[in-house]
Amino acid sequence: MLLLVATFSIVVFSCSDDKGDDPDNPSKSQVANATKNQIKETFPGLRLDSIHSHDSFSNIKLEYEDGLLVAYKECYQSGNVHDGVDFKLTYTPDTIYVNSYKAVIGENGLVEKLICPNGKVNQYNYDDQGHLVRYDVAVANIQDKKYYEVTWENDNVISHRENYQDGDSWEFRDVFYDYYDELNLAGILPPLDSFHWIEDTGLSVGYGINEVLYYAGLLGRGTKNLVKSCGHRYSSFTYNLDGVGYVVSVSGSRIYGSYVEDPVTDEYFYQ
Repeated sequence: MLLLVATFSIVVFSCSDDKGDDPDNPSKSQVANATKNQIKETFPGLRLDSIHSHDSFSNIKLEYEDGLLVAYKECYQSGNVHDGVDFKLTYTPDTIYVNSYKAVIGENGLVEKLICPNGKVNQYNYDDQGHLVRYDVAVANIQDKKYYEVTWENDNVISHRENYQDGDSWEFRDVFYDYYDELNLAGILPPLDSFHWIEDTGLSVGYGINEVLYYAGLLGRGTKNLVKSCGHRYSSFTYNLDGVGYVVSVSGSRIYGSYVEDPVTDEYFYQ
């Protein structure tokens, strides 16, 4: 079920931030035009300011400078920042640094390689429309291998296949998606880790480096429409929209076999 609401109250969440001027940060004007164009294509409308999660009793706060995401952090209701989800982005023409991660930018303006602090590397591939169609994941066990293949139709992800190595053999899991007719105006992802084609790389609470890169506009375009259901772990999502069509909140329930948890609700606030 999808609900429309005409108005909603804007709530601003904030985190304490002592960030001062950093003489080592390159000028934002050095960002390649291809990257700037990709960001505008991915997020042509309002940009997210914060995401309030009723599951973790905290919120994700996003900060921008000149249209570029420069900080992405989780703040508890106390105002403290989660150490594992406190990302700062620094831009150069061909490389973007996210804390100790090094994101190498391709000619299309998108991340083609992510060098992790432990030296492992994630690889990303896109189609001609700027959709992420495959990425190879640096998993915990260096002997293991995992990669995702993503299938798009009408600018929506209709399925993805998780391929993973189990000993000497390869296994796979397919996940399928359905959509509402309503447009995904702000390019949001559903709550927590339900969208496995933008899977976390192992950091906590379901918000990780890939989510940061996505909301920075560096992992390609999001889905055209709002996700109705995800064929793994989640039942149908229910949205509340404002009068323009931007998502105010979204709820979804995790599924474990025959057991369905109480719905988890995320609220979205915009700049």
